Amino acid sequence: MKNILNSLRLTKNRIYEFLITPKIVKISMIFSLINFISCVCTGIAIASLFGPVGYSIMDNYISDLGSLRYTPLPIFLDYGAMSSSITMLPFGFYLENILNRVPRTMNDVKELKRNRIRLSNLGMLSFLMGVVGFFGIGLFSEDRTTSLNLHYFFSVVVFSGFIFAGIFFGLVIVLYTTTIPKVIGIYMTCIPIIPGIIFVFTRAPLMEWFMFFSLLIWISAIMITFFRTFN
Repeated sequence: MKNILNSLRLTKNRIYEFLITPKIVKISMIFSLINFISCVCTGIAIASLFGPVGYSIMDNYISDLGSLRYTPLPIFLDYGAMSSSITMLPFGFYLENILNRVPRTMNDVKELKRNRIRLSNLGMLSFLMGVVGFFGIGLFSEDRTTSLNLHYFFSVVVFSGFIFAGIFFGLVIVLYTTTIPKVIGIYMTCIPIIPGIIFVFTRAPLMEWFMFFSLLIWISAIMITFFRTFN
């Protein structure tokens, strides 16, 4: 039994090390970002031009792109969400690794406080929650929400997960020395939660789009930062 556990632990470590290699992270970032943005833009265009009732970000939720009531091809949102959620994992693991990197000197050990580790871990936990929600909104679209209203549940999970991931990761960037500019950390900590709170009280479709774009900005900004370090 001990040998089996050791073997599983070794396999897990090898998979983790593989996922955070710069080449894999770069591929995952390019695919997830371009894939989902192109799927959303294509979905909006099709729903606006060929949808049964038309589509507008002023009046429609993002989830409406995954329903036959608004678009003849809901597969764009469904596929984009599920595929991009999976390919975002290497980016998330690499981000946590950068923010929680093992120090090399005794002076660095003193700087790496427990709060930094806790914030990084909370950020990764929230990020994984967002990834699960991201996959869930594609799997359980508005047309497949079931009697349990799973689409609404995963919509809450994805936005809450990525908002809190931004807050926890952002606090690490702001409070400690990292390779990511502190202005990005300040944005992550303060901005996305604002449209999130407003949306809770108003349920306005446009505010959901603001929430989406606010999350897209910090994720894209960190990806661009990583691209520069890779090059």
